[in-house]
Amino acid sequence: SGLTVYTTGVSPEALSLDDVRLGACAVVIGSEGAGVSEFWNGFKMLAIPMPGRCESLGAAVAAALIMREMRRGC
Repeated sequence: SGLTVYTTGVSPEALSLDDVRLGACAVVIGSEGAGVSEFWNGFKMLAIPMPGRCESLGAAVAAALIMREMRRGC
């Protein structure tokens, strides 16, 4: 079987990182301002829950948090 591909972003349809078990998958990280390119529309989207007044994370920080969860899921 193929890899599950996720993108990152902010959308009401996005899956919370807390609710997804990441293991053998690929995650496409977009830039903070522009997100991912249109090519990646239609793939499952992940969102990182952020408590309080935090509005966004840099792409590198988001990637680090996601890779940590990927390692936990293995």
